[in-house]
Amino acid sequence: MAQKIPVQSEQVIKIAVYANGTLVKQYDVVIYGDINGDGKISVVDLVMMQKQILGTSQLSGAYAAAADISRDGKVSVKRPCAFAETYYKCSTD
Repeated sequence: MAQKIPVQSEQVIKIAVYANGTLVKQYDVVIYGDINGDGKISVVDLVMMQKQILGTSQLSGAYAAAADISRDGKVSVKRPCAFAETYYKCSTD
């Protein structure tokens, strides 16, 4: 049965796999573009991505994975444009 879980700011949701009561593997749930982990994709996430690119902030773990919206292992200058086009339906021309 599906269960709704409220997501709070900077919360990482984890999925744990158990076998015979022993933790086998744990996964972080990543929503690409939701860099701050609040369950929404917003301008706050875009600012966090820009800070990562400029080197004024360092993302790690699930937060860094969420910033990699092209899923190529990188957060680069092209990504904020893709982010804006994808999530805000705006033109970057």
